[in-house]
Amino acid sequence: MNEFGALVDRLACINATQDQIRLLTRHLQSRQPEDRHAIAALLAAPPKARRTNLTALGNHIREQTGPVPFALSEDFVGDRSETIALLWPSVPGLNRAPAIAEVVQKLSEIGPANLPRQLELWLNACDTGGRHALIRLATGMFRSPVHRHGHLRVAGPAGRGHSGKWSGDGGRRARGVERAPRDR
Repeated sequence: MNEFGALVDRLACINATQDQIRLLTRHLQSRQPEDRHAIAALLAAPPKARRTNLTALGNHIREQTGPVPFALSEDFVGDRSETIALLWPSVPGLNRAPAIAEVVQKLSEIGPANLPRQLELWLNACDTGGRHALIRLATGMFRSPVHRHGHLRVAGPAGRGHSGKWSGDGGRRARGVERAPRDR
């Protein structure tokens, strides 16, 4: 989850689609297949389902920090999910940071009664970037930072040519499809 949070943060800072594709390709090549598929699916079609309420997480952290520090932090940061991610106390070594595929699967399966405890365990194990991505996923606020159609070039089976190597062209060259020349 920490690596996914860092990837999302880096993608949000890159304006050029080709640079995003290069970063995604490098990142996906170094991941396990289940994580690779989960990342590609999240970036292609972020889930809209709200599994938890941002207010509930805010109330939890407000109890730990106090209402005034939380309000000042939220006013300074300007985004409640990021404020919660920044203020959440990290408990390293208590749990391992979850893999993105594990989070996606568990969020789709877990019941509402068990979700707060599971989120707390994950949030304790993640770094700030991982917590921010996790909060946005759990609250249905996650938005893909990838430029329109950029994810199609590297995601899933369509991103691989018949040779099995990442081509970065959506598999067009491997399938014999050439891009039409632009009129200038």
